[in-house]
Amino acid sequence: MTIYPYSQHYSPDKVTREEASNGQRPEGSVSIDVPGITRAYHSLTIRPRFKRALTIPMHRSAYGKSASDFDNTFIKKNKKGNAFIVQKQGRKLIRLFRLVTKAF
Repeated sequence: MTIYPYSQHYSPDKVTREEASNGQRPEGSVSIDVPGITRAYHSLTIRPRFKRALTIPMHRSAYGKSASDFDNTFIKKNKKGNAFIVQKQGRKLIRLFRLVTKAF
């Protein structure tokens, strides 16, 4: 496909015809087999499946990694009650991830 030349997801092969009606009011539906495509067209709330919270990366070293990839981390809450996974580096605390119960 020339629109997304290196994409493995956006392909005409992923679209299949579900049903069609040729009566007085023609209508039809298709199925698109692409993971995560719903988020592009509908609002979606993401919740954790196996843990108590989602980890949102906040520091550049945390992007593309999980919290278990870091050593010497602990959970710290601020005055507003927001929870973070932090790591002590020298005298500073670096906020690696924010812990949230859901994301939109």
